Amino acid sequence: MNTTHLIGRIGQDPEIKTFDWGNIANLSLATTTRWKNKDGERKERTEWHKLIITGPLVQVVEDFIRKGSQIRVTGEIRYREYETDGEKRKVTEIHINDLELLGSKPESIKQNPQDDEIDVPEALRNPSATVADPLPEDDLPF
Repeated sequence: MNTTHLIGRIGQDPEIKTFDWGNIANLSLATTTRWKNKDGERKERTEWHKLIITGPLVQVVEDFIRKGSQIRVTGEIRYREYETDGEKRKVTEIHINDLELLGSKPESIKQNPQDDEIDVPEALRNPSATVADPLPEDDLPF
């Protein structure tokens, strides 16, 4: 199974591209690991991850995510190669299938300075949890 879970902060405002088949969002996510070495010194290491988001989650990214936003994502690690200027390059990407907004609303999208949390419907915070519309009573099969 190829699944990864990451929690981190967005390094720059998302890049949204539009194609005939739909939109795609490119984001950079920083995850930081902190520890103390054997001498008791605090150490940290930050890793940068390239996130690729397609489908309905692109609208969530466009509306609510900015540089500094804290998010939790679940996705699939993919490797690809391409050539530019005659030079082969390799890239590792995380293709996201679940996204959760964490922390407070970034300053760049706050409507009111007193706002601390993003008011996002649960369906947008957890798009994998869908709620079916109830059938009208006259459409019930019994």
